[in-house]
Amino acid sequence: CGAEGLLDALVENITARGGLLCVPTHTWDNLGGTGFTLDVIASDSCLGTFPNVALADPRGIRSENPTHSMVVFGDKTRAEAFIKGELTVKTPTSPDSCYGRLRAENGYILLVGVTQNSNTYLHSIEELLNYPNRVEKTPTAVSVKREDGSVYSGEMYLFDESVHGDVSHKFYMYEPAFRHYGAIRDGKIGAAATQLCDAALIFKAMERLGSRAPSGDPLMHGDRVPEEFYI
Repeated sequence: CGAEGLLDALVENITARGGLLCVPTHTWDNLGGTGFTLDVIASDSCLGTFPNVALADPRGIRSENPTHSMVVFGDKTRAEAFIKGELTVKTPTSPDSCYGRLRAENGYILLVGVTQNSNTYLHSIEELLNYPNRVEKTPTAVSVKREDGSVYSGEMYLFDESVHGDVSHKFYMYEPAFRHYGAIRDGKIGAAATQLCDAALIFKAMERLGSRAPSGDPLMHGDRVPEEFYI
């Protein structure tokens, strides 16, 4: 069945209950190139096979986030409302973007064969909670070719790599806190380990971490988050 079979199973299971299935289809690797940051119709995702299979499926609707788009499956009216306004977000995973809406919708993040380092949602929560050194102060030009052929040109404040480098490489440090808060359920899809992550409980854990870390940044304390920040 492969990626197509997995997509069919997820779409059937989640949308049958009235939910939306959101598959990330990022195009951040187009930044600095000569073409569009995102061509809603033509741009492949830089995340691999499964996102590109989802993009090719006519049941999905793609958001217009210039660097961190997603394709959404489910009720068309709900899906369109969920991705509304993505074209003009000012940061890749703005709390006002689809990523920020995951918590409001009581959503979950399913990690398949990857760690918390691949949990894009965490960028949004770090920004919402004002963790320091997460967003650049100088904007970068972005461009989007929309489905109707019109072109949007604007600016976006990208992730700040001046202190942590790519901060997502440290997201594994959050996992013990998430488990303490009961935010992760483990499973398997085939041979791949999975983590089903509760968006609301992740927010609760990170809110506690940020309030207890002396610097306001839980990732500034060695190679692990001290237990006293969350227990």
